[in-house]
Amino acid sequence: MKNLLFVGSYLSKEYGSKPVSQSISEFLEGEFRVELRSRFSNKFLRALDIFRAIAFHDYAVVHFDIFSGKAVSIARAGALLARLRNRRIIFSLHGGGLADYHSNFSVRLEKTLALADVLLTPSMFIKKHFEDSGFLVEYFPNPIRLENFTFNPVEQNEHRLLWVRAFAPTYRPQLAIEILDSVLKAYPDSTLTMIGPDHGELSSCIDLAASLGVSDRVRILGPVDNSELHQHYCGHDIYLNTTRYESFGMALMEAAACGLPIVSSKVGEIPLLWVDGREIILCSGEVAADYVGGICRIFEEAEFASSMVHLARRKAEQYSWTSVGPQWRALLERMS
Repeated sequence: MKNLLFVGSYLSKEYGSKPVSQSISEFLEGEFRVELRSRFSNKFLRALDIFRAIAFHDYAVVHFDIFSGKAVSIARAGALLARLRNRRIIFSLHGGGLADYHSNFSVRLEKTLALADVLLTPSMFIKKHFEDSGFLVEYFPNPIRLENFTFNPVEQNEHRLLWVRAFAPTYRPQLAIEILDSVLKAYPDSTLTMIGPDHGELSSCIDLAASLGVSDRVRILGPVDNSELHQHYCGHDIYLNTTRYESFGMALMEAAACGLPIVSSKVGEIPLLWVDGREIILCSGEVAADYVGGICRIFEEAEFASSMVHLARRKAEQYSWTSVGPQWRALLERMS
């Protein structure tokens, strides 16, 4: 049985959400021996744990998640160390902002990517970007564990919005609150539930809700374990996605699997993956008013909303491990 080493930030116990590569490692268990590094939240201890595993542990293939910034530095140093041990190297390219990072730090990133035996990405957007720069990148979509997200669309619309991301500038949580404020003018009983860890923007969201007078309509739950998200998807009427960047969008896929209609910003991978007006409603603007029309349409047109969630569920089913797993098995056999 082949030993695999997955390198990334595996902090699901702290932040609730589980990294996609951790889910992939769980799918692979039984066929491969998989080791994850690292679960330390302290950056110094995490780096030390990663490099120790790369230098001394037994593995044939090492897989790195690459987003941008420090993850690139970790991947470069780790890959150089793995090369000294003649190990095979996989880089998985993630993050809607990775293309911008490449534009700003092209030499640094390209030298790092050249160390890999295989480059993967779950994003057709990222794939095209780096292939335009001369790299061969294979498309490996993120798998969803469908058994955790059963299809259960709501029957009675209660105007409940759900937002599930980190409270970080990339995901624009303040915009979600501004959207709620606008929706309340048409539907005074509307509510917004916000789920995710604080990455610096939570206090400003609380202040914004207070200044708009909507604090009593906003419920902030903080991090929620991935295994518990299903009950929240099935207990709301619209999933609201306000991100600036997106390289795949697991939360959208999970919401679709559960039968929750989606209104989302039109960025990155999202318009390449979803059909606007059939599986999802996409919004191109930067302000709350650009989202209100799509939200109200779902509230008002039950037949349209029902058709949309059934088509979106079919899309989610295409990304089950049954569909995606053979790609991973073939890749790892190829690298043996």
